[in-house]
Amino acid sequence: MIAEKMKNMVANSSAIRAMFEEGNRLAQIYGAENVFDFSLGNPNVPAPEAVKQAMIDILNEEDPVALHGYTNSNAGYADVRQAVADSLNERFETAFSGNNIVMTVGAAGGLNVALKILLNPGDEVIAFAPYFGEYRSYTANFDGVLVEVSPNTENFQPKLDEFEQKITEKTKAVIVKTPNNPTGVVYSEETIQKLAAIMEEKQKEFGTDIYLISDEPYRELAYDGVEVPYLTKYYNNTIVGYSYSKSLSLPGERIGYLVIPDEAADSEDLISAASVATRILGFVNAPTLQQKVVKRCLNEKTDISYYDRNRETLYNGLSELGFECIKPEGAFYLFVKSPVADEKAFCQAAKKYNILIVPGSSFACPGYVRIAYCVSHETIVNSLPKFKELAKEYSDKEHMLYLTDLFVKTKVNMLTERINKHFELCDFKLFEEQINGGLNECCEVTVDGVSFSDLNNAMKINSGLDVINTVCDYAKTYAPIFIDNCEAVNQTLQTNSQQIRLYVTDSDESLRVVNE
Repeated sequence: MIAEKMKNMVANSSAIRAMFEEGNRLAQIYGAENVFDFSLGNPNVPAPEAVKQAMIDILNEEDPVALHGYTNSNAGYADVRQAVADSLNERFETAFSGNNIVMTVGAAGGLNVALKILLNPGDEVIAFAPYFGEYRSYTANFDGVLVEVSPNTENFQPKLDEFEQKITEKTKAVIVKTPNNPTGVVYSEETIQKLAAIMEEKQKEFGTDIYLISDEPYRELAYDGVEVPYLTKYYNNTIVGYSYSKSLSLPGERIGYLVIPDEAADSEDLISAASVATRILGFVNAPTLQQKVVKRCLNEKTDISYYDRNRETLYNGLSELGFECIKPEGAFYLFVKSPVADEKAFCQAAKKYNILIVPGSSFACPGYVRIAYCVSHETIVNSLPKFKELAKEYSDKEHMLYLTDLFVKTKVNMLTERINKHFELCDFKLFEEQINGGLNECCEVTVDGVSFSDLNNAMKINSGLDVINTVCDYAKTYAPIFIDNCEAVNQTLQTNSQQIRLYVTDSDESLRVVNE
C-alpha cells in the first residue's frame, strides 16, 4: 500500500498533465490538426542551432568516461558554475562567484533543493495566487505548509496588504514567479521593492530569516522591452531558481541552477546544504553533458518572436470574441476569465470543440482558464473559429438566462403588485435583487417608503390593523381586535372587526369602558 501522503498527491495529480494526455487521446480520434491542445507549457520552438552543435562537439571532443561520470562536486562542474556566475554578473551587475551557483536538475529540482535546506516540519511557505500548482507538492514534500495570498484579478500583481498580514513567525520562505505562470504578468520593480520592504520589516519584527525564492524559468521570455527585475538586488535573503527549459527549449534535459548569494543569511551553510540536498534527494548531480552545453551556450536565446506572434494573434482574436483577459508581458500563457463562475464546466464545454485548456483552480484562481500558446501558429489561427463557436454557445446561453431572469423578475413584480393592492397602508417587498442580478426571497414591510422597524408606534399599530383587515377579508372571518398602547394613536385604521382599544390616562384611577 502506498504512503498516506502519496494518496492525496495521486488523488490531486496535475490537471495540466491529465489534459495533455486527453489531447493525445483526441488526436488519435480526430487527427492532431483538428485538436487544439493548449494545456501544457511545452516549448515548441527548436533549441538554437548552437545547442545542437555544442552537443555534437562535446561528444566528439571529450573523453566519454569523464564526460558521463560523476562531477567532482554535487554542485556541478566548477568551470560551468563560474561561467554562469560571470554571465549573471555581466547581465545584472551582480558580484557572484562560482561558489554561489549550484547546478540543478531543472528549476523544479532546484526548488526542491531550496525547500529541503530551509524547511522544518510545520514551517510556512507563502505563494501569491495564481501560482504554479506544483508548489503545493514541493512544500508538502518537506512537511511544510503552503499559505496562499488571494489573487488580485485586476492586474495580477501581488496583494501586498494581504501578504503582510499572512507573514507569521513560522514563515520561512516566499515563492514568486515572474514572468508569471499562468498569467504572463511581470511583477513591476515597484511591487518588488514594496515586497522586499515588507519582508525586511517582518524579519525584524519576528527576529527570523525569511527567504525569497525567485522561480525564474521564464525570465528570458519577456515582450515589448519589459524589464524583469533581478531580485537579489532588492532583498539580501534571496535564492534564485533558474531553468534552461524555456530559454533554450530544453525541458526534457532537466538542467538549471540555484543562485545563493553571499549576502543571504547563513549563505555558507545554505550552499553546503544545497550540495548535500542535491545528493540525498536522489539527483546526485545535474546532467553532465547539459552542464557543458550550458557553458558553451550562455549567450544563446530561443527566438521569442515566434511566441510573440502567437501572443498577439491569440490575445487579439479572443478579445475580439468578447473574452476577458489581460495581455501577457512574458512567458507563453494567456489567463482568460471564464464566462461562467465554474471554469471547470467551461473547460468541459471547450472540449466539445476539441479545445483543451486548464482550469484556473489548478493555480488557486478559480473562475479563470489558462491557455498555453507555445503551439504552432496554425493551431492558433485554426482554433479561433472554434473559440468563436464556443463564445456563441455561451452568448446564446447568456441570452436565454437573461430572458429567463427577465421573465422571473416580471412575474415577481406582477405578483408583488397584485398582493400589495389588497393593503391600504403596507407595501410588501417579497424579493430582493442580489449583486449578481439574481433574486433572493425576503419579506420586508414599508409604509410610505419607511421600513416597518423605523415606524413610530402609532403607524406600527395601523400597519398591523391593515394586515388584519386583509387576512380577515380573505378568510371571511371577523373577530374582535385588542389594541394595546392606544394612547399613542390619534386615529386607528378603520376595520370591519370590532376594535377594543386600551388607553392609560392620568385622570383614570380605575378601569372604564367607553363605547364609540
